[in-house]
Amino acid sequence: MLSCAMAFANDLERLREVFNRVSRKPLGFGALAGNPFIIDREAISAELGFDGLLWNSMADVADRDFVTETLQWGFILMQHISGWPKDLTTPPASSVWRASPTPTPLAAR
Repeated sequence: MLSCAMAFANDLERLREVFNRVSRKPLGFGALAGNPFIIDREAISAELGFDGLLWNSMADVADRDFVTETLQWGFILMQHISGWPKDLTTPPASSVWRASPTPTPLAAR
């Protein structure tokens, strides 16, 4: 059970790291030449609930790392979840390697 709990704790930590990286607002600037409109990006970011702004326009608008990182976290979580039933249903080693109650021919001598 402890191994399941530790795997889940690691998954939550990994999710927090992914969320910190993807919770930044790339909207409000043009990818190449900027934005001709007067937009308060900080106010829009705060209103939408983002943690901050991205400043390198081309790299941040064209980047798709957030999709890869989110899917990677989901796959790792599913791998851990699929292993939990196996860990919970596997009998402990003490019940598998029990001593035989009847003596063997060598022990009877």
